[in-house]
Amino acid sequence: HIGNVASLPSREIEQMLGASPVAPAGTTRPSHDRAAFHVSICLECITLLDEEKLRRRLEAASVELSRVDLLERMLVPVMTEVGERWRDGRFRVTHEHLASTVVRSFLDSLRAPYPASADAPAISVTSPSSQYHELAPMVVAATARAEGWRATFLCPHLPVEEIAAAASQTEARAVALSLTIAGGD
Repeated sequence: HIGNVASLPSREIEQMLGASPVAPAGTTRPSHDRAAFHVSICLECITLLDEEKLRRRLEAASVELSRVDLLERMLVPVMTEVGERWRDGRFRVTHEHLASTVVRSFLDSLRAPYPASADAPAISVTSPSSQYHELAPMVVAATARAEGWRATFLCPHLPVEEIAAAASQTEARAVALSLTIAGGD
């Protein structure tokens, strides 16, 4: 019952929801501090393989942060750190897969709130052949949508002919290519 919840102290409600602490009345916290806070909680969730808590944290961050801060100051650092921890052995493949699956689903959910107008500039977002990572171009497409572009995410690993054909068909004003460059390549 809502009356039972309304009478609880804020901290107790936050704990029930798994939410972040609220700044004291009359104060604000810089968005980069809030984004860093969400990054640390997301990494904790991934470490514990707690899928549900990770989903709730992403949702909480999406309410609190601007779309660009959410994508660039939170999601990108989370996934960068996941990759680094996987490479140096602190995370297993299961950690990386859990994080990727949840973040991919979350990025898909961000599309609906940003329908582009028919006259918005178009951009095609993908990665070329031999580039298999999809989260970076998904972030680029989500950022472009948030900035008013009519973004088409074409999935990764596309031959150049397909990229050109899609850009032509959608009358893209720009093409964004995501490249993951491993050391020594």
